[in-house]
Amino acid sequence: VGRQPANLSLALRHERVDPQYRTVAAYVQSDIDQNVFEMTGLLGPLQLQLAHARAEDNLDELPSVLTTKTRRSSAGVGLALNSLFGELNGATRWLPVLAYNFDRVHQFGTGVPINSGFNESHVPDQVSRRHGASLNWQGNAWAFGYRIERSEQDNRQPGRQQADFEHRLHGANVSVSLTQGLDVNFDLSHERSYSAEALRFDRSRNYAFGLAWNITKALHFSGTVALTESFDQPRTSENESTNLDLNLSYRVRWQTS
Repeated sequence: VGRQPANLSLALRHERVDPQYRTVAAYVQSDIDQNVFEMTGLLGPLQLQLAHARAEDNLDELPSVLTTKTRRSSAGVGLALNSLFGELNGATRWLPVLAYNFDRVHQFGTGVPINSGFNESHVPDQVSRRHGASLNWQGNAWAFGYRIERSEQDNRQPGRQQADFEHRLHGANVSVSLTQGLDVNFDLSHERSYSAEALRFDRSRNYAFGLAWNITKALHFSGTVALTESFDQPRTSENESTNLDLNLSYRVRWQTS
């Protein structure tokens, strides 16, 4: 398209797995019928992905078994802002890569199964939405990224209309290559969750520091230390946890004559 490379890909997939089907080769979810539409597009520095899936279980339509339907739609877009200009210079070199993604899932039951002991409040009817955006900068020996996410869960079944949740996240990460074979990274994130039914806010702060070191061509060391602090408002409960992960590996080369 003009001077920009373009590509468009479309896919339709149908999958049906009979009830009680099993295999020893791999795990397969049985009793499901699923149809998926996917589209992937590329126009110069712009990338776009769209998908929609529809699934249903209880293929034998047993009246005493709950039938659940799932509708899922997702979209993602990515744009390298510095590629919008013909040549990189001192100003455009600092422009980031912009990304945005969206996901929506609606799962609901078709009715109350007979002789099951269920009532209407046991039949699921839930809508989940998630928005995410990120900015990423890349240098010769460094990288920096900032991301935000927001998700919400809307319960609609009778008796559970107030059991809704909301979650927000802000995060940033930095990685630097100090010397050849020695990289360090730092990740920071802040999360907030809200329960509409309990009228409660929960927050958590996460800090992580990592190091990767190629000591020799065969000997490699990596380590990560992570600290998580979680609490509610107004701090009636608090929790702190620290996780340390160290790994030392040596590659053994075996060579015959």
